[in-house]
Amino acid sequence: GLTDRKVLLMNRPWDYFTQRIMVPCGRCEECLRQQRNDWYVRLERETKYQKSLHRNSVFVTITIAPEYYDSALQSPSSFIRMWFERIRRRFGHSIKHAVFQEFGMHPEQGSQPRLHFHGVLWDVSYSYNAIRDAVKDLGFVWIASITDKRLRYVVKYVGKSIYMDECSAGFAKSFSITAGKLKTNLYDFLQNSRYRRKFISAGVGDYLGDFKAPGVTSGLWSYTDCKTGVVYRYRIPRYYDKYLSQDALLFRKISVAWTYASAFCGSLALGFLREVAERVLRPSDFSRIVKGGFSRLVKLREFLSKVKSRPSFLVVTSDVIDFWVDCFGVSSSNPFFNKIVYG
Repeated sequence: GLTDRKVLLMNRPWDYFTQRIMVPCGRCEECLRQQRNDWYVRLERETKYQKSLHRNSVFVTITIAPEYYDSALQSPSSFIRMWFERIRRRFGHSIKHAVFQEFGMHPEQGSQPRLHFHGVLWDVSYSYNAIRDAVKDLGFVWIASITDKRLRYVVKYVGKSIYMDECSAGFAKSFSITAGKLKTNLYDFLQNSRYRRKFISAGVGDYLGDFKAPGVTSGLWSYTDCKTGVVYRYRIPRYYDKYLSQDALLFRKISVAWTYASAFCGSLALGFLREVAERVLRPSDFSRIVKGGFSRLVKLREFLSKVKSRPSFLVVTSDVIDFWVDCFGVSSSNPFFNKIVYG
């Protein structure tokens, strides 16, 4: 309603420019690649943390016994809960974990793709055989020490069922799947969100270690390949935004608003935002937004060229403008008021 709209606009001026904002679709190959990178960072950080405490971490592949397969196929989350409940009963506590689903073929199980799981277990203080024995009635467990290569193998399956090229989609559609009363093909079957669910313990990846917390000047973390010496730079996952300072949060919000004002609102609106930003940001942060604005705008326009519709903006009423003037000391003679607001 009108009241809700005014509350949104009266909160902070830069909110006006981000009330319609583009977000990742979460389904294209680029989005899924970023998701894989984000999960790799979290798993790597957790593994590094456990290593710093001299705790063991292992890679696991969990298969499903035939007598449990149909029920697991209909509810993978129920099967995983049961698996970790077996562990808890045997050892008196559960295991910190990150587990991902996959449908794939195994030479000993025929040519039909079957549900199974890959993951990491942390702080494992008992033998591999003890783990296998605890869950032996549920299926076979392959266990190995954790390596960077195996961490990357685990995250390879993030979103694998979402994005398929033409060849993979055709292959998936050729396989029939029966789950309870449902009969369909593998491609359509995998579109259900239950087969994209990830089973993650609380706090996985909280450890920063030798990495700097995200901030105004730090948006990337670097990894060096020990074998090749090549340095890979990963965007810091949004999961770590909880470590942002208030100054960094403000900088990020105004930076996004600056990009959107440049793309959608023209020079007059951008001039208004400039006046506000100069008042609320530190001089160095304001300078950084201005200098980096062009590259962000280029990326946004490149993205917009691929979408059909552009964001529209709500009308800013005179009482909202008066509120902004009182709070931030901007001049009501600014051309933004006369041309953009009052038309």
